[in-house]
Amino acid sequence: MSNTIGLYVHIPFCKSKCGYCDFASYSGLADKEDAYINAVIKEAEKYAEKELTAETVYIGGGTPSVLKEGNLTRLVDGISRYINIEAKEFTIEANPESFSESKAREYKSVGADRVSMGLQATQPELLRAIGRIHSYQDFLNALDNAKKIGFKNISADLMYSLPGQTRGCWLCLGFSIYQHMRSSWSRASRCTAASSRRRMRIGRCSML
Repeated sequence: MSNTIGLYVHIPFCKSKCGYCDFASYSGLADKEDAYINAVIKEAEKYAEKELTAETVYIGGGTPSVLKEGNLTRLVDGISRYINIEAKEFTIEANPESFSESKAREYKSVGADRVSMGLQATQPELLRAIGRIHSYQDFLNALDNAKKIGFKNISADLMYSLPGQTRGCWLCLGFSIYQHMRSSWSRASRCTAASSRRRMRIGRCSML
């Protein structure tokens, strides 16, 4: 059996829980962060004897960008002691309001080459309606932070067919993002989907 895997690591913490989200994610539990990371590293240790190599890595949530600075590094360093990371693509999710330049730098330092941002919508009324706490300007700032640190592979989650959302809103959304990205890049960045022969999930658990 192949020892090559796709590795998913779940970060269940959020600054605010969105009403539409059915993932294992919780707000108000920042005090559990250190213990959770310790638990994920301990779980990774169980696979040490399997001599696994992660060909793709995806750290999602929840909101990985709400982790205290240094904890993402501790998490990846801890896992890599037991699972060899030689990722062809290494993605970490981020929310616009918590993706500072220093966070972007930490993402880069742990080996990430792709940032997946939770934009969802650009219109303030739609963002409020779905419980998002960021603005479109927050997204543009986060996008600039990613590009400043050297990320060229950036994706954004967008929601379609929201109550009150028109086709015009949707078209304007895509065009505005394209124009902003084109203003600083000679061509649009190419975002590829992570794929692997096998996938393993660690860190997805109940915090109740």
